[in-house]
Amino acid sequence: MTDVPALPSPALARRDLAAGLLQLTASEVEGLVRRYPVLLRSASATVAAKIESHCAILDVTPAEFGRMVLVRPVILGYTVENLLERVHVLAEFVPNTLRLHKAIRANPHLLMIPVERLRSRVVGVAEVLGLSVVDYGRKIATQPALLQFGPERARAHGEMLASVLGLPSPMAARPLLARNPMLLSELPASVAARFGAFALDVPPAALVRMVTRSPHLLSRSPATLKSHRDGVSDVLGLLEGEMQEVVRRYPAVLLMRPAMVAMKIEQLTHRLSVSPEVVVALAVKQPQVLSAVPERVAEKVEAIAQIAEELGVPLDAACILRRYYGSINNSLAYFETRLLLARQGLGPRWMSGLLGLSNAKAPAARQSR
Repeated sequence: MTDVPALPSPALARRDLAAGLLQLTASEVEGLVRRYPVLLRSASATVAAKIESHCAILDVTPAEFGRMVLVRPVILGYTVENLLERVHVLAEFVPNTLRLHKAIRANPHLLMIPVERLRSRVVGVAEVLGLSVVDYGRKIATQPALLQFGPERARAHGEMLASVLGLPSPMAARPLLARNPMLLSELPASVAARFGAFALDVPPAALVRMVTRSPHLLSRSPATLKSHRDGVSDVLGLLEGEMQEVVRRYPAVLLMRPAMVAMKIEQLTHRLSVSPEVVVALAVKQPQVLSAVPERVAEKVEAIAQIAEELGVPLDAACILRRYYGSINNSLAYFETRLLLARQGLGPRWMSGLLGLSNAKAPAARQSR
């Protein structure tokens, strides 16, 4: 066996300096040197200065930078100017500095994408998803890992979804990918296999409709979805058939942990000053309420109560939720407009008529005065 030659003293000193500054173990720094031997040829002062400047630019600690370098050693070779240029381009799509730095720490390979390729990648994926660059940029701002994926991958996923879901063309899959672009982080075959393994006791056509309405279902394992369905059913006290109806109305309920649903029911019960049974009944008829902010639901109920008061038929919260549950998903502005009509003596003078007045007819009712 041939002995590995010992490092000369200057190289050994530079290796040990890097190990100390980056807080790496002996084995880690040995691996780093094998993948990035230039480290041993750089002056110690240069190595120290570069680590300090790069940590400042990326807003990371030396230890965090050390983990990044282990994944992508070439980052250590970037000049300050080169690194700044790459960070500035990334900031075009992720303007929130804290979110950007967090994304880079988690995905250091983002720094290795050539600047022009990065821009063309964003434009290309946005086009495949049927989004403007601005709208896709907003998604990138919350999910910076999307910068890893190019238009070829997006097209492959569109073709896969069209095939698996029986859609007329890959273009028909655009809305699904646009609403859940992180599907691009998985191999198309993996997503297809997961969909094929869904065991939710619903007909295939119904399952396709569920996924079309809630594309994030494709990001959950079949076991997770089944566990959520059974757990939420227990929380709501429903029979299997009743829970299936809830899922049909609002497939996104399968994304909710049972504990979260239980907490939301408790919050709504407290905020609306009604019994848990009233909230559960509302959740079964309008399961979207489980995704709503309790304070916003309370504001809508209060607005409906004010409308009832103006029409001379006072109603409490429990009565409103039982009779007019179908209106709860409307915006607060929707109710404020109808409250204004009631106060001005315009429009229908009965609750169901006024609450059911279309947005198109509401302005006309005001103009008819």
